[in-house]
This record gives sequence, C-alpha cells and structure tokens, in this order.
Amino acid sequence: MDTLYDRYEIRHQLGKKAGRQTLLAFDRITQQQVILKLLTFSADFVWDDLKQFEREIETLKSLTHPAIPTYLDSFELNSPTQKGFVLVQSYLDAPSLEEHLQAGREFGEIEVKQIVKSLLEILRDLHDRHPPLIHRDIKPSNILLGQSLSKVYLIDFGSVQTLVNQAGKTVTVVGTYGYMPPEQFGGISTPASDLYSVGMTAIALLTGSHPADLPQDNLRIQFTPRTPISQNFMDWLQQITEPHPSQRFISTEHALSTLTTVIERSYFESPNYLKEAVIDSVGMSIKAAVISAGIGTFFALLWGGATGLMLGAFGLMTGILWGSAVGALNGLIVGTISHLKFYSLKNLVHHQLTVTVVSVMSIFVLGVVAFSGTSGSNYSYSSPDFRWVTLPAIIITTIAVQFSNYQLIQKWYRRKRQ
Repeated sequence: MDTLYDRYEIRHQLGKKAGRQTLLAFDRITQQQVILKLLTFSADFVWDDLKQFEREIETLKSLTHPAIPTYLDSFELNSPTQKGFVLVQSYLDAPSLEEHLQAGREFGEIEVKQIVKSLLEILRDLHDRHPPLIHRDIKPSNILLGQSLSKVYLIDFGSVQTLVNQAGKTVTVVGTYGYMPPEQFGGISTPASDLYSVGMTAIALLTGSHPADLPQDNLRIQFTPRTPISQNFMDWLQQITEPHPSQRFISTEHALSTLTTVIERSYFESPNYLKEAVIDSVGMSIKAAVISAGIGTFFALLWGGATGLMLGAFGLMTGILWGSAVGALNGLIVGTISHLKFYSLKNLVHHQLTVTVVSVMSIFVLGVVAFSGTSGSNYSYSSPDFRWVTLPAIIITTIAVQFSNYQLIQKWYRRKRQ
C-alpha cells in the first residue's frame, strides 16, 4: 500500500505488532509528515485491541500539549486488502530512548535527572486533570528525546486510563513487564503507578539493562552495584520504585519537587571538577608557557634577534599571559565536560578523547585570535623574533595541558575506584 485514500503517501513502517502497524506518511494536503496508526481485523485481532485504539483516539482528541502527539484525524479503513481503523497524529522528529540504548548510548546521572524531570512535568499535567489521566505504559520506547535533554515527548496512549474511583480499579491489565508496578498486574492503576514506571525507565538508562534482567529482593530492583550515582538520587530512585504505591511519592508534584531539590543539592555536593581542573591546568600552563617562551627567547638571540633584555621580558610576559589564558580555558573545558557529560565517570577512554579534541581545538582558536591581533605592535606575528618567542609557548603549552588533562582524569577515575 503506497498511498492511502490518495492523500497519505506511505514512506516506511516504524513498528508492527499483532493487528497493528505504525507508519510514517506524507500528507499531500498539509504537506507535512504524519504518523498513521492502523488497526486491522486480522487473524490475531482481539476486541481489547479495539478498545485501546478507541481509547487512544479519544485521549489524543482531549489533549493539547507540546510534548504529546497532536490528534489530526481518524477514519475507517475499508480497502480490498485491509479493513480496520486509522489514527492520524502529528509526527515528532526525535528518536526514542530505546533507540538510543540500542545504539549503545550511555546516559550519565545528570542527563538522566534532566530527562526524568522533563518527563515528570508532562505527567504532572496529565495527573492534574479531572479525573487524572494515567499513561500505564511508560518505558524507553514510548519516550522520545529531542535535540536537548529538556525536549522530551511522551507517546503511545493506547493503554491510558482515567482514575474512575478512589481505589483506581481498572479492568484490563496493560503495561510492559519490568516497567509496570506490582499493583498493575492486579488491574489497579493510580498516578503512583506511572511514577514507578518513570523510576524503572531511569534505572534502565543508568544501567543500560532492561529492569526485568536486574536482580530483585522483595520486589525491589537491585541496581546499586552497577550504577555509580549520588546518594541523593539513589534515595529518590528507591522511593519512586517502592513496590507498594503508598510508600512512593504522594503525588507527581511531590516527586518533581523532590527531584528538583536533588538536582540543586547535587550541583553543590558533587565533586568540584571545575575548580580542580582550572587550578591544575593554570599552574601547568603558566610553567610550560614561561619555560617555552624562555627557550624561544634563547633561540631568537642565537639568530641575532632583537635586544636580549627586551625580548626576554617580552617572552616572560607572553608566557605568563598565554599560560594563564590557556590554563583557564582548558580548565573550564575539562571541568564543564566532566561535570555535564561524564559525571558518573563510567567511560575513561571516551572521557579523555572528548576532552582532548575539544581542548586542542579551543586552544588553537584562542592562539589565532590572540596573536593575530598583534600585527600593529613592535613585535608582530610576522616577525621572526615574535615567532621564536610565541610559537614554542603555543605548542609546548598545548602539549603540556593535554598531559595534565590525562593525569587529572586518570586521578579522578582512580579516586572513584577507591
């Protein structure tokens, strides 16, 4: 089927399960890409599928949220080869967290906390409705991640349920094993059930493993040994994934506000990579730059350059200024990257490679900008005297700070293992 009703051009299939297909299509009228969800009356069709399909349509119709797909249309499918129903919704151009995991991406604590925070903000809007709307199938494959950690989208509302009474009793057991809470196996769902699934999703991101594959003790997932995270976040995860719903956070707002406090507290209590990196880098850079500037001055004198005293003073000044600038810049780079991207210290090789590439490129740009502006001075970049003094400082300092970076990052990983 290439075109549906002369309007939707089928591009390719995104997913398929019993009696259901998810397709990416192009709408000839709106000139936009859309998502088509097809429910067909095949041999494995069951009536619960139709109930969930209708529920998703009604739910999307009632929702207007930037982080949830927009309902566009729905109609009956009646072709010679297929019969069923079609839901048309907006296309969100973002991969799922499951796709990121399958591609081998590793998520650090800071990344996971930001993703979870964004997800809880979506759920807060759903749970604050009257009656509350419970998703019941939160997992990595139903969460899309945009170009930033704050761009999180929640999809697949086929399992959604409203809280119809105080007990929150429902009649259909839905969800995904490993992510759904114990009470959901008994057909009971409350907002706390979604919170449990959020916690399990966070654990999956931190460990790279499906929660069902992790060991359990009295229905509690044992993930501590495999996930080096801060104690505050560990406590938060343990509470949100408590087996009994009454022991979890009392509301989505409570979970969100507590997580916000954890994030703020972690910022001040986390290892101060930035301070340590700047101090270490500035010291190494100044020493390397002064020594190399002195070497440059010596060679310039041998070649019959400018007055030795003046050139020596210029070399010393160049070394101190250049070393301070490079040290500060490199320290900021190392500290910032380490805190934001490699906070959990899980990948030494990737950590060192990332820091080296960004640091070398940044120092090169700094050198071009700094020394290209001296052409109007007595010692211009084009003069042999200037080059003999400055070029060794640039080259040797760059090498020195990379060696310093290597030693510092190695020290961090050794300290973590102790």
